[in-house]
Amino acid sequence: MGYRSDVAITAYGDKEKLVELKAYYDTEVSNFSAMALDNLEYLVNASVNDSVRNIWDDETGEFFFCANHVKWYDGYPAVDLINGVFNKATELGLAAERVRVGEELEDIHEEYEDGDEGCDYRLSISRGISF
Repeated sequence: MGYRSDVAITAYGDKEKLVELKAYYDTEVSNFSAMALDNLEYLVNASVNDSVRNIWDDETGEFFFCANHVKWYDGYPAVDLINGVFNKATELGLAAERVRVGEELEDIHEEYEDGDEGCDYRLSISRGISF
C-alpha cells in the first residue's frame, strides 16, 4: 500500500565526470545500513526489470534509473541516494534528467539540466490508454 510513483532519472556526458559520479554513488552505498541496502536493491531491481537496462552502462558509464509503481519518499536512504545522483551530476556539469509521475493526475515533476554539453531530452512523459 501507500502512494506509488513512476520515476526515471538519467545522467550522461563527459566520461571522466561519469566516473566521478559512479565513485560518489559507490561511496554513498558503502555507508548504507543493511535495511537501506535491501531497499536500494529493490529499487535497482525494479529499474532493471522495468527498463531492461543496468543502472550503470558498462560502455558509456551513463546512469539510468527507471522504475514503475514504487514508493518514492524523500527521507528513504535509497531514494535520497538516487536523487543525490541527479544532484551530483548537475554539480559535475553532466546533463541530467529527472521525471516522476505520481498516482494523482496533476502529480507530475519534470527537471532537465543542460550540463556542459547540453541536454538531449531523453526522458518524456505521456499518459494514455492503448488497446
